[in-house]
Amino acid sequence: MKQIIYTLAVISIVLIGNSGMAQTYRDTIKSYEQIIQQYETKTDSIRGLMETLKLKQIQSAIEALGLPTGASQEEITSHPGLRISYNENHELANWVASMILPDIKTGNFGRTNDFRIDTTITTGSSEEADFFLKTRTDEDKYEYDGYGYDRGHLAPSADYRWSQTAMSATYFYSNMTPQHPDFNRGKWASVEAFFRAYVMENEIEIVVYTGPVLYDNMPQVKRSINEMSLPDEHYKIAIDLKNELVISFLMPNHRIDNPIEDYVVTIDSIEAKTGLDFLTQLPEDKETYLESQNNPEPWFSGKQKGDRMPLTTDELPPKTYNTRDARAFMGTNRKATICGTVVSTHKSQKGNTFINLDKSFPNQVFSISIWASDHVNFPFEPAEFLMNKKICVTGKITEYNGTPSLYLSNENNIEILK
Repeated sequence: MKQIIYTLAVISIVLIGNSGMAQTYRDTIKSYEQIIQQYETKTDSIRGLMETLKLKQIQSAIEALGLPTGASQEEITSHPGLRISYNENHELANWVASMILPDIKTGNFGRTNDFRIDTTITTGSSEEADFFLKTRTDEDKYEYDGYGYDRGHLAPSADYRWSQTAMSATYFYSNMTPQHPDFNRGKWASVEAFFRAYVMENEIEIVVYTGPVLYDNMPQVKRSINEMSLPDEHYKIAIDLKNELVISFLMPNHRIDNPIEDYVVTIDSIEAKTGLDFLTQLPEDKETYLESQNNPEPWFSGKQKGDRMPLTTDELPPKTYNTRDARAFMGTNRKATICGTVVSTHKSQKGNTFINLDKSFPNQVFSISIWASDHVNFPFEPAEFLMNKKICVTGKITEYNGTPSLYLSNENNIEILK
């Protein structure tokens, strides 16, 4: 539309140009500028209406699944894009329900950082002084006295970068828990990014439930003015209702080095831990089906699509280990047999071959090296022949850049599984 208006303006100026009337040029340009301004005003109004409808859509989708029940104490409140169950006994949310829309792909709002008390909670939510003290100095600056924990989001602000209103709502303290910095900025953030990548790649919306695991007599943040509880674990549940897919994570509140897939569980197990009941509005057979899922592979996106979960105990031959167990053998100088699926291979210009089991570069969890001089000991081209096969390899497990690795010199230390 805007381009059409500009084109009309240019044509008008060219036609009028023959008369050499400068004032006519100005008047014509001004008239088209007014048309553009009116168009942009209407467009902004329509965008605002669409945002309002999308925020209502989120609340409707959350209600359609059913609000979780079974909290020992709760007050439920609503904010744009969010539904929160707050537990005054712990000064934390029991759960936060949110939604990720494909709009995050084009959304460009930055962090609002407007942390504030949630005044919709009748008893008052946690607040800044539950996480740190802030004192104004004589130089009119602030000194911060932290307690060792981040103000960690439950529903992350980046999920709402298409709506400044909804993003701002994620900064209510009712949406915060005390999170270890290495957890909050590490694998917890990786799970959040994992969800967003799935939404963007598949152009689909998902509902997300997030919360801390609450129980009686929890430890507390000692200097918290509201005696805020300190969670040992947090959970996240994502539901793709269109494709009937669920993925759930239960993660300890400390530094995590293992891949996030190691923390995939069922909704059933989270319900057992928390006493909550999710998906209460779904038919019983569908609820049972969704709540038993614990396979992350359908949720992989981008380069992860070819990744595979470590082999289970039932899939492993006797006296062998999967790639998750390989880390325990690093630096022990002991031989071990590690089994997994070849998901990526690479032959360098120098002729060296590198093979990754279960997870591909740059997120590899177990790597195999075959030097160029040893290729004569293999009756096949390893990079091509082994791709997508389930194999076991035997040798001493070393470490390369923090990843368990094994060097193979011949085919005798490779077993291909059926």
